Amino acid sequence: MMIVNLKEVGLLLAAVAVAGVALGQERPAGAYVVPARVDINSGIPLGGIGTGTLELRADGYFHNWTIFNNGGWAGKRPASQAGVRPDVGPGRYKFFLGVADPADFSRTVAIRSLGLRGDQTDLYRQAYIKNVQGIDFETWYPVTRLHYRDDALPVKVSAEAFSPFIPYDSRASGTPGMHMVFEIKNTSDRPQKVALAAVLDNPLAWTEKARELSNSLVSHGDTTYLTMRTDAQPTNKTTIGSLCLSMTGGQPSWNSGMFDVYARSSWCSSGWLFDKEAVYLSWSQELREKLQLSNTDGCADPSQYFRCTDQQIDQMPIEDVRGWIARLKGDALVTRVADELDRTDPAILKTDVGLRGFLKDVSHRLTVLAGKQRERSLWGTGALCSTMTLAPGETKEVRFTLSWFFPHHISMHEREMGHNYVNWFADAEAVNQYLTSNYKQHRSKTEVFARTLADTTLGGDMAFCWSSQLATLVRSSWWDKDGAFAIWEGIGCCGLSTMDINYQGTFPLLALFPDIELGQIERLASFQKPNGQVPHSYYQDTAKVDEGWFRVDMNPQFVMMIARDYLWTHDQGFLKRMWPHVLNAMKFTGSLDSDADGLPDTDCGVQTYDQWHMSGSPSYIGSLWIGALNAGVRLADEMKDTAQRDQWQALLAKATATFDRRQWNGEYYNLWVSTNQVSELCMSDQISGEWFTRLIGLPAVLAPDHVQSAVSAVLKYNFTPEQGLLNAANPPGRRQMMVRHNYQVPACWTGIEYAFASLLMDLGRYKEGQQIVASIHDRYVRSGREWNHIECSDYYARALSSWATLLAATGFKIDVPKGILTVAPTVPAGDFQAPWVSTTGYGVLKRQGRKLQLACVEGKLELKALRINGNPQGPVVAELDGRKLGAEMSREDGLMVLRFKKPLVLTGGQSLDIGSPR
Repeated sequence: MMIVNLKEVGLLLAAVAVAGVALGQERPAGAYVVPARVDINSGIPLGGIGTGTLELRADGYFHNWTIFNNGGWAGKRPASQAGVRPDVGPGRYKFFLGVADPADFSRTVAIRSLGLRGDQTDLYRQAYIKNVQGIDFETWYPVTRLHYRDDALPVKVSAEAFSPFIPYDSRASGTPGMHMVFEIKNTSDRPQKVALAAVLDNPLAWTEKARELSNSLVSHGDTTYLTMRTDAQPTNKTTIGSLCLSMTGGQPSWNSGMFDVYARSSWCSSGWLFDKEAVYLSWSQELREKLQLSNTDGCADPSQYFRCTDQQIDQMPIEDVRGWIARLKGDALVTRVADELDRTDPAILKTDVGLRGFLKDVSHRLTVLAGKQRERSLWGTGALCSTMTLAPGETKEVRFTLSWFFPHHISMHEREMGHNYVNWFADAEAVNQYLTSNYKQHRSKTEVFARTLADTTLGGDMAFCWSSQLATLVRSSWWDKDGAFAIWEGIGCCGLSTMDINYQGTFPLLALFPDIELGQIERLASFQKPNGQVPHSYYQDTAKVDEGWFRVDMNPQFVMMIARDYLWTHDQGFLKRMWPHVLNAMKFTGSLDSDADGLPDTDCGVQTYDQWHMSGSPSYIGSLWIGALNAGVRLADEMKDTAQRDQWQALLAKATATFDRRQWNGEYYNLWVSTNQVSELCMSDQISGEWFTRLIGLPAVLAPDHVQSAVSAVLKYNFTPEQGLLNAANPPGRRQMMVRHNYQVPACWTGIEYAFASLLMDLGRYKEGQQIVASIHDRYVRSGREWNHIECSDYYARALSSWATLLAATGFKIDVPKGILTVAPTVPAGDFQAPWVSTTGYGVLKRQGRKLQLACVEGKLELKALRINGNPQGPVVAELDGRKLGAEMSREDGLMVLRFKKPLVLTGGQSLDIGSPR
């Protein structure tokens, strides 16, 4: 127990006051102020679609490695693949900078770790390695830039990190690799010698004691490739494959393979030197002394191929001793020890006794490093270094490219799903050569897309909203060797390609990689039951689905997604193949209407809100059914199935009338209505089907005044900027038949928040929708999870509905079969700029004064007619790159329609201007 003397406390406080440092007064001039914020616990995934990734965070390090068929990303593994996971994470792939004035090298040399983690420093043995002072982390996904701040250095260093992410090129975007491109500028008035080194640990065959590793070094042009391979053939194949690190630019040097103890700060045990002195050795000493590495080219673990006893060494011919020493000096650590011996006593290695003693000492140490006192040998770390001299004001670029090849992704069902990249590459070196040979093109196309997506006047929270969640598309996806694509609902959680999550989350996948989206939904359709029920999700394998057939929201969502995918692609073969699945899906949902009033009312309680108890006819399900009927009518038209179209059209009219009459409570649509009960809980997702079909350009069908009133009620009861948008709330005085402690009701699911925000925007209520987006952004920034949105797990795919806010804000609705594009921005009056993206091209949309400009950056956009909003005074002129186009003008549904006399093809670099004549 601590006893407090109140008198002494009083005297102390009085003394503090006299000294002038009482609370509330200004701090002393020398006080140290620490700017604190929450830890950043998410970052940018680097890697390709379906390849596994590593995550670059604001601390400058790589986290959350999933490239080895490991972690939650890989899913549950069979017993044969279980075991110790690779020890990878921050510090296993890292960068160091060395700088010195060549005229005064020893006094000016400075070494920096290009990172901000305290656990990666060793102030006891490596005080000469400091972290940089700070990092400015900028990202406009899929590009990230890091500016390393350090006032003590005579150079400025920045890096750009990216993997190829190129719309419509799923092949390049599915490459298992990434680039770090460094730019170094001499900001001093003297020449500076600069070295930039990358160190990569070797995780191959991690579960094995005998890892049978081999590293190789080759050069092509100005690129040096360091490849790590293994000949091990264990039962557990998760880490069997290869890694390749390449470097382009500057004068190369390397350590092709070294022990973990040498790659880190480490004391080497007594006995390395004959005076029994404990010796500290590290590769970083080489960097500090020469600003380059030793160029050791050992390709295999010396502890595995050299195993001689002292007696064998004593009996060995001296020429063999010399031969072994020469070979062993291919290892960086052995070379370093020999160099230290030469420095301390050059005579030792000139005598036969000294040579035999040295070889014995090496043998003893290798026995320890071989793993006899640990689980495995930790040889294989590699390092590449680029050295250059910069004149005052000069800037140079150095590129490091990391690639991987781990083909054995094995499901819990013992099936080797593999990866799609095995169809394109033989190993990691082949991947790296592909990346380096296509570097300029990949970087240009990735940067152009990233800049186009971010270049908007609508604000950073909106740009971040629709671009940041693309990270989940890369981080959480599988793409197996048979071409099956899947994306985790929440990484490692629930299922893959979950139908009711894809409903909100696949808008950007369709827009950017339509081949993947169409393939995904067609493959899922192949699992449809004979009674019409569509699958819920893949279950830990792209060849198996789970037992979630009973979720009643999935069938209508499936039909609406088919309609959307067809309207955006006009893939007639796809529609013909999917049409039988659409008919069966509609038939099943129609069978849930027991009283023939047009709305499902049987077994409608289980859906994506799986902790809610719903009875009778839920508005959420009824709205989805109405949306599916709306979509079905259009699909039947495309299939020229007049009878089916007429049947669904009549049913749509009946269902809509019943919905607007029976579910409506005068302010919004009730949660559910049964024969003798009603729950008046106000659900944010109550008219989900109306949201989806409006967003893809199908006619609005619910009563407009009801829709506006319903969204106003949701805003009133479910949203505040502080709390975000709740899934539901119980308005005062309303009846609710819900479990009071249902945790999903007061939850904020960002996938639903974004969808509702986009509905508001589509209804002309842009500012209210943008307020929801801002609320989400603020909440996640404060939590340090900007790129990691959660629902029932991390990196939740429903949040990809953020893309819908881009569509709604710009009013971009495309009907490729009819050749009609609608561009009806809901942004308030005034000039603005935002991106647009179709399945064949993307570009920039601008409104300046009374002119609307549609500029194509990449690809193309074909259209026969353009629908725009606004009330122009006088004639309207359409111009393609300044050339007037013939067009007939009319008004439909409150929009101005321009029908071009000839089909228009807008290609990259061209712009279409609509406005009053000059």
